[in-house]
Amino acid sequence: MRVVMLSSSASHHPSPRGRWLPLARAAVAHGNAVTFLGLHPHYQTLQSRMSHDAGVTIQHVAQMHVDATGPLRGVRLYGTALWAAWQLARYASACRPDVICLCKAQPINGLAALIAQRVSGARLILDVDDDEADSHQFAHAWQRHLVAWGEQSIPRHASTITTASAWLRQRYGSNALHVPNGLEPVQFAPTRLSAQTALQQRYQLPPRYLLYFGNLATQSHGVDVLLQALAQSTTRLPLVIAGDGHERAALQQLAAQLGITARCLWLGQIAPSDIPTLLAQAQASIDPVRATIAAAARYPLKICESLAQGVPVITSPVGDRATLVGDAGILVPAGDSQALATALTQISTQVFDRPTIQAQVRWLQWTHVAPRWLAHHHLLGDV
Repeated sequence: MRVVMLSSSASHHPSPRGRWLPLARAAVAHGNAVTFLGLHPHYQTLQSRMSHDAGVTIQHVAQMHVDATGPLRGVRLYGTALWAAWQLARYASACRPDVICLCKAQPINGLAALIAQRVSGARLILDVDDDEADSHQFAHAWQRHLVAWGEQSIPRHASTITTASAWLRQRYGSNALHVPNGLEPVQFAPTRLSAQTALQQRYQLPPRYLLYFGNLATQSHGVDVLLQALAQSTTRLPLVIAGDGHERAALQQLAAQLGITARCLWLGQIAPSDIPTLLAQAQASIDPVRATIAAAARYPLKICESLAQGVPVITSPVGDRATLVGDAGILVPAGDSQALATALTQISTQVFDRPTIQAQVRWLQWTHVAPRWLAHHHLLGDV
């Protein structure tokens, strides 16, 4: 079958990189022709807008709703969003798809999917990996309502639905199947010593550290709670923070106010291929969360990637996290900086068996997970 995947983000962003492209590659392996259409934050300066990955055609067709300066606003946002929806719909229709896979129901790609479905007569399927209305900051209340409306109404047009978390599965009812985020076999492989040395020299990394990697946005990630916990903790390990976001400067200012600037190392955005190497020298990986809908809806990729490298995780029992982490880490009450501080101190000297942690998540390899997704969406053809 000809399958078109519509995403409102770029192929290198976490959800496409960690979920939709692995599923696309699995669909190709089962005889489908797959095109991934996305938007890009630097579309105008993008040198190559089309690429191929294991048989998947990847094409960025318009500007994303954010750029190098942050989220677009006002007239520029509305014009960019409408043009992006039109471009996604136009390119999708030109592919003459049998199936349109909507990569979560956002207004931009959701509108595009409905237009392309009407034009092509394709079957619409939906895959959801988070709650958009609760995950982002909006300039106006009506924008949040619009996103929430899209998340509620667009799925009614989908013939089948899959969700990354059990929480989302309950939202969408009997038509949905819970298919968690998966892992590639290479993510379990030990990193080369030469790669560890090169990364250590590039960023001046300490021999051992606590690690946070991800977006620096407190609406969806409790990085501010983590900084407060570090200030209260007696751990001697520094905190390495890998990632970027529009709140980076504010978080660095908070670290200064808390007197922990010397205990934090801010790496900025790193290449996804460097994550396993960064994890190799980490004592623990931290996933700080509050008890929000956004947190409950996710099946965190960072936890999956950490456990695949045998690195224990500190997080909170929100959504699927307690089941995912199991005995491979420490669970603390959500949003509780003092409890998180105690956990930071405890895990700094605690010994975990890395092979045991890795064994706990081997069932999440895409070779096991993807066939369930393909079967539910009737894409499991002959290999």
